Amino acid sequence: MQGNESYRQYLQYHANNHPSATKRAEAQALLNVTGDDGGLNGYFLMGNGTNNRGQTVGEQKSNGYTASSLNRSVNPWWMNSYANWQHSQKQGGANLNLDLGGGRGGGGGGGMGGGNRASAAQLAEYDQGIGQLEHGLGRIDNQLGVRLGNINNQYNTKKNELKSSWNRAEGQFNDQTRQNQQQRRTNINNINDRSAVGLRGLLRSLGSMGAVGSDMQLAGRAVQNQANQQRTGAGQTYAQNQKQIDTTWGQFKNDYADEDKKLNDWKANEDNAARQSSQTTRQNLLTQLAQMKSQKAAAQGANGANAARADLGRANALSSEIDNLGRQQSTYSGNKVQYNAKDLDSYKVEGDTAVGVSDPQAAGSDPTLNIYNTRLKQEDERKRQNQYL
Repeated sequence: MQGNESYRQYLQYHANNHPSATKRAEAQALLNVTGDDGGLNGYFLMGNGTNNRGQTVGEQKSNGYTASSLNRSVNPWWMNSYANWQHSQKQGGANLNLDLGGGRGGGGGGGMGGGNRASAAQLAEYDQGIGQLEHGLGRIDNQLGVRLGNINNQYNTKKNELKSSWNRAEGQFNDQTRQNQQQRRTNINNINDRSAVGLRGLLRSLGSMGAVGSDMQLAGRAVQNQANQQRTGAGQTYAQNQKQIDTTWGQFKNDYADEDKKLNDWKANEDNAARQSSQTTRQNLLTQLAQMKSQKAAAQGANGANAARADLGRANALSSEIDNLGRQQSTYSGNKVQYNAKDLDSYKVEGDTAVGVSDPQAAGSDPTLNIYNTRLKQEDERKRQNQYL
């Protein structure tokens, strides 16, 4: 190498020439997914891997190495090695195979104790990079709060829309129920009025024909029987209407409950996705911060691994939380609940059922007409027997 190679050129050299097969594999794995700035491809870090059948099987891999292992340990080691090699070249070092060591502890060239130190300008560049990363870490919580606030605003809007649909449906249900009850009362009142008028007219007619007390009683029963049948019909109409109203309302309540579950699931999953994204960003920044501190320490002749240990530990500690936040939450199962309306008998109102009468008439006959026919036949027979009448 000439001493001015980029990070990827450095990796390519070792992927081809490193005496350790493990190191060659690591270098090639990084070449597939990293740039000259040392950062790993974001889609590679966030994406999921697939097997030969196209099924999702977890995090992605490069040359057999998982995204997390490359990000947390392999790439930081090689970045540290590259920084040490660059520093040695600036100091005129002639050891081009500075990074051929197979160990991961300090890396080839990692131990520079006693050697030349970085200049004040170089250290200032490291400090600037470290400051930018720490500033980015400080903004993460505020950014998460903004995103969660936006999700909550959307949730509240959707919740208000859902509640408005409930209020409208409940109002329609109450209006239809009142209308049905009012219609029944109106029908019953009309039946009672017609029954009273009809009975008075019948009694006058029977009286003009000389009807006796038993005839009058029979006429009253006949009119009452007809009125009871009409009231029963009105009650059945009311019950059928109310059952349909209740069925529609019950089905709406089931649908509302399903939509409410869907909305709550949406919010929970959006919140988790926001937190997962936030923690992933935090983990990446911590990893980069560890790399930067390691490089600075190495440039000062100190142990780079020790300088990176604390931030790498914080980054690694986030992995479990990030994985758990990726799990989808679902309280809505998709199983529809069938609403079962009441039986018609449960809608009966006192007074709707017909009262039994003696000498019941055949189905479909008019008891009032039967009274007339009976009295006319009796009157004709009396006149036939007494021709002087």
